[in-house]
Amino acid sequence: MAQAEETRYESTFIIKGSLEEDAQNAIISKVEDSVTKNGGTLIETERWGRRKLAYPIEKEDHAIYVSLHFRAAGPVIAKLERVYQLDESVVRWLTLVMPDENFKMRAAMKKRVQDVTARRALDAANALQAEEAAAAGRIRVPKEEIAEEVI
Repeated sequence: MAQAEETRYESTFIIKGSLEEDAQNAIISKVEDSVTKNGGTLIETERWGRRKLAYPIEKEDHAIYVSLHFRAAGPVIAKLERVYQLDESVVRWLTLVMPDENFKMRAAMKKRVQDVTARRALDAANALQAEEAAAAGRIRVPKEEIAEEVI
């Protein structure tokens, strides 16, 4: 398959939440192998984790969400969706064409998420240090507050 014919795709699928982690990993590997064996190139596999479903699907209240990002020719999608159909543990799936502009926005969004996560971790560490200092009786009150209390 020529590289020029390949298109970028995102395929998100939902696995039954009652499965053990080994079974989940086997299904994810099988889907990834289906893409690569049929001439596609995996870019990224995102495991969104276990989430509560909006409504029960096949008597399941929770499920595992996985998103694959890859480049492939059109016929690969039919083969991939056939893998989804044949696996009873995959309860839903959706495959979309993703223009390159969307991936640029995704990269910016991921960077922002990483920045927010880092800032929250730093804020939590600072709050913990402040609590430890207060517990040890080493509270430092700024001089401005002392001057206001005296007046």
